Amino acid sequence: MLFGIWNLTIGILAKQSFRFKQFTIHQERCAMKIGTDGVLLGAVASVENNPNSILDIGSGTGVIALMLAQRSGAETIDAMEIDDEAHGQCVENVSSGNIKRDKARQNAALPFEQLFEGVHKLLAEKGVFSLIIPKDHENRVFELAERIGLFPFEILRVRGTIDASIKRSIIQFSRYNGKLTESVLNIERERHRFTKEYIQLTQDFYLKM
Repeated sequence: MLFGIWNLTIGILAKQSFRFKQFTIHQERCAMKIGTDGVLLGAVASVENNPNSILDIGSGTGVIALMLAQRSGAETIDAMEIDDEAHGQCVENVSSGNIKRDKARQNAALPFEQLFEGVHKLLAEKGVFSLIIPKDHENRVFELAERIGLFPFEILRVRGTIDASIKRSIIQFSRYNGKLTESVLNIERERHRFTKEYIQLTQDFYLKM
């Protein structure tokens, strides 16, 4: 079973390495560092159908691939990355400026049209495709998905605090046009005070959660 992951990580942390409970990510060679977007996608992406194989597109540091390895029993996990330095770092992590930054913002180097064409060819019949995008890209993504016979079954919209506007959407697609579940996740109650929902999602990964 093929499991597609699209990593559009915007939030950046400055640390050169980042320790999780079960692995450490080195990121000094990566244009895009560990951020909230990537961690959320790694924590939320569905593995309920027990995928046999997982594909992480735009892997960056490899954090999503490692999180899914922790969460699933997949026999094969492949990670794709266009930047040579980030690819080398990803390989290093799994084994354990500005041009690069623009490449790391995957939609510039791999437009949504090409992404969905690839997903259409690679996704297994019962597979799941998960991605995190800016909320204002939703309609475009839904249009492209419908063209190739993919349908959203879960949308998690994310905002920093309860009073903030929604900035990100984590959308999960399958080839089955069924019931759609929609929900909202607030990351913080106030500055540096995480909500119970966010803690539950990430406590198996973050050291201090």
